[in-house]
Amino acid sequence: MNLQLLVSLLSAVIIGVILFRKWIWRGAKVLARTAVGGAVLAVLAQCSGWTGITLGVNLVNAAVLGILGIPGFALLLLLQQVTG
Repeated sequence: MNLQLLVSLLSAVIIGVILFRKWIWRGAKVLARTAVGGAVLAVLAQCSGWTGITLGVNLVNAAVLGILGIPGFALLLLLQQVTG
């Protein structure tokens, strides 16, 4: 690969990161919180025999739980009760 092309691409990536660093940071926070929400759902699925709470471990539930926290958990439980 041409050195000039490599330098140009690297410069474009650096400028893009500088310009969009807030969006990148927010996206990383959402991904991290979604991962934590998924971990909580996985632990909850393992304890469902004791608690009686059965929520599916999927990306949507993990995102709702990760982004909204405890109110998101209550929302998921309420939706489960309403939909049967």
